[in-house]
Amino acid sequence: MRHTITLGSALALLALGCSQSHGPGSPDAGLPCGPDRCGAGEFCCMACGGAYCAPEGGACGCIEDGGAPARCGTRGAPDCPAGTFCELSIACGRDDSGGECVPVPAACDGTGSPVCGCDGRTYDEPCAARRAGMSVDHGGPCDPSACAPQDARVSDPACDTAAVYWMGSQCVELRGCCAGGDCGAGYATVDECLRAHLACDRGCGGWLGPTCRSDEFCDFAADGCDWADASGVCRPRPASCPPGGTPQCGCDGMDYPSVCEAQRAGVDSAGAGGCIVPG
Repeated sequence: MRHTITLGSALALLALGCSQSHGPGSPDAGLPCGPDRCGAGEFCCMACGGAYCAPEGGACGCIEDGGAPARCGTRGAPDCPAGTFCELSIACGRDDSGGECVPVPAACDGTGSPVCGCDGRTYDEPCAARRAGMSVDHGGPCDPSACAPQDARVSDPACDTAAVYWMGSQCVELRGCCAGGDCGAGYATVDECLRAHLACDRGCGGWLGPTCRSDEFCDFAADGCDWADASGVCRPRPASCPPGGTPQCGCDGMDYPSVCEAQRAGVDSAGAGGCIVPG
């Protein structure tokens, strides 16, 4: 039996905070559901203030409203609630299979093995990837060859040519005649080069400047910032932080309750304790 959802009943369900339009297993093939129409063997799930097509017999609901983990990462699925992230189940969601909203770990024990995240970054262990709000693509490190320095150097500065090349931790513009096997694989702009190497460890701070993305922070050596033009490496900002910790002075001169909270705000820690205000 087909269950037809009228606009009025859908709005009423959303207003009441219902986690689904009807019991799992009731297919709604061809019916509108959020921005899509459900396919064969799917039903329209209303949860987290939105609507999405879920597999017949599957779960429907939000972690925050007491239901089963909400579906995410696929067509029409809503964003995950605060404190959770979308853990993709197969091939990082490349086949639109999606995943489920699961809690972000509060801490990791450091006993796992390196994994490659769905963002192309290598993490020390699966928990570290999940703590950054990232699903795991596969075990072991990501392909290191994509981050190897390009073979390019200036052979004659008198030539009126220029291109940008990846040098292993940063993108550098070379002006002049190029020598090396990768001379023909340069980039037109620094931004284009950086976008092609988002999965690589990239230098930042000091004379390199602010090269990190908005969801990263510049990780300097222990108890240091970009003093004396020291540089660091762009790292993902933590998605959440455990309670407690030792107060820190951030590299921006602001006080933070812990190292994690400083990094979540996009800055590294200059050291434990409050910042010293001159005067």
